[in-house]
Amino acid sequence: MAQPKKQLVLLGTYHFANPGLDVVKVKTDNVLGERRQAEIRAVVERLKSYQPDQLFIEYLPSQQAHIDSLYGQYRQGKLRSRPDEVTQLAFRLADALNLSPGQIHCVDSPGDFPYDSLVQVAQTTGQQAMLAQLHTQMETFRRWFDGYLPTHTVSDMLNAMNTPQFQQVDLNTYSGILNQIGTSENAVGSYIAGEWWKRNLRIQSNILRVMAGEKARKGLVIFGAGHVSVLNQLFTLDPHYNLIPVAKILN
Repeated sequence: MAQPKKQLVLLGTYHFANPGLDVVKVKTDNVLGERRQAEIRAVVERLKSYQPDQLFIEYLPSQQAHIDSLYGQYRQGKLRSRPDEVTQLAFRLADALNLSPGQIHCVDSPGDFPYDSLVQVAQTTGQQAMLAQLHTQMETFRRWFDGYLPTHTVSDMLNAMNTPQFQQVDLNTYSGILNQIGTSENAVGSYIAGEWWKRNLRIQSNILRVMAGEKARKGLVIFGAGHVSVLNQLFTLDPHYNLIPVAKILN
């Protein structure tokens, strides 16, 4: 008898506490204010309706004990003022669902992103136009983000960052732009694009191992939106999963 497909929802987020580690520097606001807290509570209520039994977050497996400790403190009523999306979304949701620490999984993987080398190679091989195209795309996103967030809800932003159109543009940054920068001897653009996909393949591998467990039926991945663009492609190809569009949960 065929086993029923396991369910998975991929939620691509922006970084609530924006540590400034991404190449594109966007402006986030105070998620601890009354307005944003109400919006986040509404998002969590929507996610709660899905009733996930496994949550996956953007931390390395080596940080699992640390996250377990933080979640334990959260359940005791502490750390409520931490502004990051793991605390505000994952911990809040897990607590509402009465999930144990063993149901929140750190599944990120390290990756190499030598952006400075990319710029140097582009400038020394006559590919300034391609580099300019990349910068224009990043600047377009930054301006959109900085203009959209102040006038929209958290749910609006999450919905916008999880559309097929958004993901197509994001994926094209790697396959259509980065992949052209470099030479046959120094294919730095292909290297970066490959590293990004490799990192997300390892993330998927970590998720698959958890979801292989008998008690794992419904997973929710809460990761940066760029990761989710790739993960959506990977899980769409897997016949063992029913990939539920996050828009069906949020709306």
